[in-house]
Amino acid sequence: MGDVGLSESDQNSISKSTFSKNDVLGRSEFAKRLTDLVDNAEQPLVLALDGNWGSGKTTFLHMWKNAHETDFEGVSKLVFFDAFEHDFLDDPLTSLVYRIIDQRKGYGKSSSLTKLKTATKAIVKPVARIGLAIASYGATELAGAAVDEAIKATAKEVDNKIGSLWEGNETKIKAMETFKEALSELVSGKDGEEPKLTIIIDELDRCRPDYALLLLEHIKHFFDQPRIHFILGVNLSMLENAVTARYGAGIDATQYLKKFINVTSNIESSNYQRHEKNSNPKKYLEKCCEKYDIPSDIKELTSRRIGELTREKYVSLRDIDQLCFALSLLPSNISDMYHGYQEISVTSIIARQFAPPIYKKILAGTVTVTDIGVLYGYCDQNTEFNRPTVDSASPKYNHQKMLIWSLWTRLTQFPCDEKTLDQTRNAFGGFTSDVYEDTLRNFAQDSVETWHLV
Repeated sequence: MGDVGLSESDQNSISKSTFSKNDVLGRSEFAKRLTDLVDNAEQPLVLALDGNWGSGKTTFLHMWKNAHETDFEGVSKLVFFDAFEHDFLDDPLTSLVYRIIDQRKGYGKSSSLTKLKTATKAIVKPVARIGLAIASYGATELAGAAVDEAIKATAKEVDNKIGSLWEGNETKIKAMETFKEALSELVSGKDGEEPKLTIIIDELDRCRPDYALLLLEHIKHFFDQPRIHFILGVNLSMLENAVTARYGAGIDATQYLKKFINVTSNIESSNYQRHEKNSNPKKYLEKCCEKYDIPSDIKELTSRRIGELTREKYVSLRDIDQLCFALSLLPSNISDMYHGYQEISVTSIIARQFAPPIYKKILAGTVTVTDIGVLYGYCDQNTEFNRPTVDSASPKYNHQKMLIWSLWTRLTQFPCDEKTLDQTRNAFGGFTSDVYEDTLRNFAQDSVETWHLV
């Protein structure tokens, strides 16, 4: 499925990209360490690559798959499986094995792949079960000698069903043994050592709870053997919700998942430039602005506002992509407009995405400067967003905070004090203050609300 917010052409580009060409987020070092891990580990490894939705897990996993052999000289063979793409099916084992066979054919060991396919068919084949109704069928309709005949007939049918059930389960057990033998041959072989197998499973947390948990069960029971590893692209908190949905609120979902996962790593803390606070959103903003051809002045203003926003709020890479797409829908002459109108546009788009109630107030012309302060994390609803210090020598001085307060005070307070009018006069081309309430509402409607993303 991939990262939401990316076009099909972007998805195709990412599926072929590597870190040497496109390491915007500084994750190549982490990717190299991941290659070293799967290449060196002998015992079965199930690593959960954790991250919020939109944090770039799918993009990273595709890029790592491409770079594993070419850039990092990895030797473990990789298979990519999109779990969400297959969760309309009842049993994930067939789909997973199909992907393994499809992506590994042509690399030798065709006999092992054939054995794997045959064993899978036997494992997933339904086994006849004994229905409760068979033992009581027609009991209320029978009497006398007829009862004895019915009991004899029923007993015989039950015996037949038990025999079928026994044989079916015996077949499954043998098939499971054959399945594991085939896997062992794929990664060890009879004639010498074969490369390890690493299976990447993406979008697990987006699957139906029963499908996701059954897939984990299959990994544990069928694939738990040396030299076979799994990398799960997953939002662990969402997967824990799936556990709770399946087994009830009384279960310890975190402990339950430890039965299946033995290593976790967070994608959002995987870059090696963490000393640059909020560097990821800003770096990705540069790339997205280039992709959507955002004018440089709008890009710079948005970068400054995102810098303020991310001091207090989490902003995913998907959020950034959607934000830039919304910016691309602004009027084509936005760069020719006064700075104040650019501020209305950018802040309105940010509010629409991260604080819809504040955006509705902007459209209604009822927004306050405190609302804008809440949006950017300068205050909360219980405190006023007061005039920041204008003393640039003060340790509390924040130039962006001062600009935001001045512009939005000018737009939302009537009458506005003379000092603020002087500070912001050029931002709006010198209009008189009595038109600003309508200006804010009308401009936001015209510039931002014309195309309302969903």
